[in-house]
Amino acid sequence: MRCYFCNTLSQSRFCGGCDWQLQPSLRVLPGMANICLGMALYSYTPVIKTVVHGIKFESNMALGRLMQARIHPTTVPTIFFETDGFVCVPSHWFRQLFRGRPHIPLMFQQALAKGTVLNGMLRRRKYTRKSAGLTRSQRFKRSSAQRFEWRGGANIQSVTLVDDVCTTGATLTEVAKCLKESGIHTIMALVLAHQPIELA
Repeated sequence: MRCYFCNTLSQSRFCGGCDWQLQPSLRVLPGMANICLGMALYSYTPVIKTVVHGIKFESNMALGRLMQARIHPTTVPTIFFETDGFVCVPSHWFRQLFRGRPHIPLMFQQALAKGTVLNGMLRRRKYTRKSAGLTRSQRFKRSSAQRFEWRGGANIQSVTLVDDVCTTGATLTEVAKCLKESGIHTIMALVLAHQPIELA
């Protein structure tokens, strides 16, 4: 048998090295404006990159189920469940047409089931090209375009944002600014993976 990710001979579907990369290892994200706590479950290793791309761009349900099994409620610190609810950062509706099913709720399904999911309250209202290949300054410049709109009620005072990959934090910062301006006091962020990029 060969490892699904690296194709080396293995006793099971993942070799020891790739299986190790699939074990969540919490790390605190660098500080972001308006976000009181941000954490990532993984570093953006080659295995996690393959998983994210497979789920996000190829609708690979087997990889989706794999991440569901790895990201269960005991994997996520309790503090993230103490907000009024989870808000998955959405794709623009047009991008979702050719991507298919939203990938963030799929990967975090078990963890989200333990809390309240605030579906449809955050909307991405502007379509922009994908972030891959953009520098840090380009990402932050684009995040000033007010791409998001909050539709939640005044009863929501705290949220946990959920996203797939954090590189510069520009998207999370943009969403947090939108939420703060809408009266939400406490904003936390939980992401699948952290992939720092060089300053530019």
